[in-house]
Amino acid sequence: MDERRTDNVMSILEELMASIEAAKKVPLTNRVMLDQDEVLDLLERLRDEMPDQLAQARWLLRDRDKVVLQARTEAEKIVRDATARAEELSRDNAITEAARKHADGIVEQARQVSREIRLSANEYTDGLLIKAHESLTGAVRAIETARTELRSQAAASRASDRGAAKAGAGARGGDSGGTKASGSAEQGI
Repeated sequence: MDERRTDNVMSILEELMASIEAAKKVPLTNRVMLDQDEVLDLLERLRDEMPDQLAQARWLLRDRDKVVLQARTEAEKIVRDATARAEELSRDNAITEAARKHADGIVEQARQVSREIRLSANEYTDGLLIKAHESLTGAVRAIETARTELRSQAAASRASDRGAAKAGAGARGGDSGGTKASGSAEQGI
């Protein structure tokens, strides 16, 4: 209610009270005689000054059951909507959680595959290195055998050269120059 209307309502109520206080008393009773036209005029003015909110309040009082039912219905709808939204968010959260778990599983599986590939590669490389070692060891043995054989052949060749030199020296009659030449040849080999 705005201030002007409030002042008007208060003024009309004061007039009504003054009219009642100034009214003539009915003898031997606690009643007064009022001028009907004056009181009705004051009440009509009072009604005209009442704000729209009072009319709405009267309407609410008359239709309060209907308003309460309507408010309850709206509240229940709001609760249903909120519950549905909460369930949707919960489902979304569950989907997100399931997706995260699935992604974690994929990452763990990828790590496991990576470990297995690394181990397989290490085993394969180790196998190749073992074969290379065996081949190289065989080659080293073959080289050592060849060197040993070569030394044996060289020693046999020297021995045969010495024998031939001694035989040739004996046939020449003890020529000391031939022995020296054979000795020099032996040292060079």
